Amino acid sequence: MKESTMIFSLSMITSSVQIYNIMNNIKEDDLQHLQFFAEYGRLAQKDNKTQAFQKLLFLVRDWNWAHEFEYGSRGGRSLMASRLKTTDGQAAELKTLRQNILSCFSDIDCFLMPSPGKKVVSDKSFDGRLADIEEEFRVKLLELVFSILAPENLLVKEINGRKLSCQDLMILFKAHVDVFKGGDLPNPTSMLMATANATNMAAVDKATKRYMSGMKNRPRRNLDRLREFHDELLAEAKKVFDEFPKMGGEAISSTSKDALIKELEDLFRHFYEEEEKLIRIETEAEAQRQRERQEEKKREEQRERERIAEKERSEAREKEIQREREAFRERETAFLAQEAASKAKLENLTEEIDRERKQARETEEKMRNEMLAKGIEIENLRKSIEKNQKQVAAIQLSTEVIRLVANGVQGTSACVQSLIRPGTQSAMQPAMQPAMQPAMHPLHILQLLGNLTRK
Repeated sequence: MKESTMIFSLSMITSSVQIYNIMNNIKEDDLQHLQFFAEYGRLAQKDNKTQAFQKLLFLVRDWNWAHEFEYGSRGGRSLMASRLKTTDGQAAELKTLRQNILSCFSDIDCFLMPSPGKKVVSDKSFDGRLADIEEEFRVKLLELVFSILAPENLLVKEINGRKLSCQDLMILFKAHVDVFKGGDLPNPTSMLMATANATNMAAVDKATKRYMSGMKNRPRRNLDRLREFHDELLAEAKKVFDEFPKMGGEAISSTSKDALIKELEDLFRHFYEEEEKLIRIETEAEAQRQRERQEEKKREEQRERERIAEKERSEAREKEIQREREAFRERETAFLAQEAASKAKLENLTEEIDRERKQARETEEKMRNEMLAKGIEIENLRKSIEKNQKQVAAIQLSTEVIRLVANGVQGTSACVQSLIRPGTQSAMQPAMQPAMQPAMHPLHILQLLGNLTRK
């Protein structure tokens, strides 16, 4: 029972529509199960002007008295009105319960469902086929589903008349789960406090996120503008907090809002100090860059002076090179002129040498011819001399032979040998062989002399 009540409680607090599934009829015990929520709603309404819950739907299953109250929402509303009606004879706690139930829900409705049929209830072979379900049940089921899930009938979860987002709903759900972790069913006051804390915490979280999201676009390097920007975002965050659906009244809301403001001021102080530090760092860096720029400017001026001096040196050097080029061209012109003169002189000299060589060749040819003629003349002269010498020798020989003949033929051979030159010896020997014999006839001697003379 405790577990089902806890689940029922968690579902009731976090849902926009609570479907209370009841068997056969709405009994007093069924209303007693709503006591917890009735008390919760009563406490919540002390601090808020709207109902704590949105819609409660009594879904009565297997309604057996259709002759009294017809199936569907019409008969259900009639049954609900009779069950929640207060009378003079009722006990005070029953009246209070009914009054609290009616006051803590914005809307209360009831729907009577017929039995799905015997086969569904008692046949174990039933597998969910629509053909096995009573026609009347299917019709009313379709009517029920449409009344809850049709787009125009869907309800968004609200707190204090303000809709919750999925994130807000998750925060609310987690807060109530934490309340039930102890294992015991909390009292309505604890549940209300948990809801109040959860909604205010969600409001703080949403406002903080809006502030942080805006701070992503905060002005940079301007502390005065940053403070103005913070004030604007702080006002926007307060507005987000105030518009967020909360429970717990002004006291809890004020405390949460103060905590939000303190948290945002702390965040701003962090941003401010961070920006201040960055400005200081950048100021120092800019000063350093300024010094570096000044030093660079000085170096650039020095380089400019050096460039000017270098340019002047280059210009002077260029002029000097130009002068050297002009002087070189002049020297080159003079050299070319000298070379041309030398070439002309060389050509003249060459021509003169050629003439001299030609003349020398002619002279040499002439001298050679003269020498050849002289040689021939000398050769003829030599031959003449030799001939004369031979004739002289022959004459001498003849004279000597005559003398020898006169003196006798003794010793003729020796005398002839001594008078004949060595070159003529071989020629004379054959002719003289007979004369050298001891008894040479005088006629032989004369013949020999004649041969010598001819030679």
